[in-house]
Amino acid sequence: MFQIAALSLALSPGFGGDPVGPKRYPPVYIPVEAPSGYLYQPTYDVRTAVRLPATQYAPKAGDVLLLSDTTPFWTTLYRLVFSGRPGHSALVVTMPDGKLGVLEAGFNDTIWTRLTPLDYRLAQFPGYIWVRQRHVPLTPDQDARLTAFAVSAENKRYAVGLFAAQITPLSPRGPIRTALAPGPRGPGHPVFCTQAVLEALVFAKVIDRRTITPRLVPA
Repeated sequence: MFQIAALSLALSPGFGGDPVGPKRYPPVYIPVEAPSGYLYQPTYDVRTAVRLPATQYAPKAGDVLLLSDTTPFWTTLYRLVFSGRPGHSALVVTMPDGKLGVLEAGFNDTIWTRLTPLDYRLAQFPGYIWVRQRHVPLTPDQDARLTAFAVSAENKRYAVGLFAAQITPLSPRGPIRTALAPGPRGPGHPVFCTQAVLEALVFAKVIDRRTITPRLVPA
């Protein structure tokens, strides 16, 4: 399994790349009437069925995005490892300019963590997106802390080693290892996608650091 994870990272279309300048954010069409798109009706089933009626998405900081890339590379990889969808996660945050953005470790299959405009990322992503919306808005302090975490995480490298360790004996998952493993590390460290979401929410005091699952490998 470790070899599969390493191979998937090495062969990823964007692995090792870091688009800059105009190529970093190539133009995409963003509909003016619904810049964040539409949501179908909620369900516990992740199959990509259309469940009407659709409602316009009104994003809020703290929303969790679960993304499923449908390009041939990732579709094939999902099937090889018998994985269901989705396979990637990101978090809606307020950017320093006051607009909403997406904090995402592994942006566009690269080994970088990026903070991108929300409407752009939603329109540009090549696949399906599930949204776990917040029902209670963040407090001003939580919102500010989420922004601070995102700014500190932006342009950090993706935590390739931590990600690969999840399918090795170094993973803290398990009744004994989970209890002994250290907790969240806070801002300023390399993270992978799910870790970025959880670390950010812990730092913002949205979720309790005492009950979150541990950091991904022992210190």
